Amino acid sequence: MRHLYEVSGALARALEAAVEYATEHDGEIAEPLAAELDALEGERAEKIGNICRFIKSLEAEALMVANEAKALSERARTTGNRAAALKGYLAAWMETGEKFADANSKVSWRRSDSVAVLDAAVIPAELMRVIPEERKPDLVTIKAALKAGKEIDGVELRSKQNIQIK
Repeated sequence: MRHLYEVSGALARALEAAVEYATEHDGEIAEPLAAELDALEGERAEKIGNICRFIKSLEAEALMVANEAKALSERARTTGNRAAALKGYLAAWMETGEKFADANSKVSWRRSDSVAVLDAAVIPAELMRVIPEERKPDLVTIKAALKAGKEIDGVELRSKQNIQIK
């Protein structure tokens, strides 16, 4: 591993071993590793300086990795948004239910049902759930009841065709 600051070879190897052990053992450094660090020749001030530079190097690497993760996360989000926009465009451009297939892709449609709440005030109490300080319709229970043929005031079951691309 390349370091932002130069650290003597033997100390660098000992520090790497100590950090690796500590990572696997809840921050504890084994006695033999601590003794090896203590036994390395060099002035106390030089050791302290080298350890400080090693810490700075690790912190710089951690920051670099965090920044790269943030950039990749943003890239994944924008790429997903672009794909969703193109999927919406394709769904609008094709006829609902129209199928397409070629050597690389296949377009099909899947029906989904959702509950539209028109007036929550008229929904029966047994079909409501209480979330801290708020009453909301229990959409899963309502959907099952509507599919079973029950009539419920204030809601309706809506069907939608969703494009599937494989």
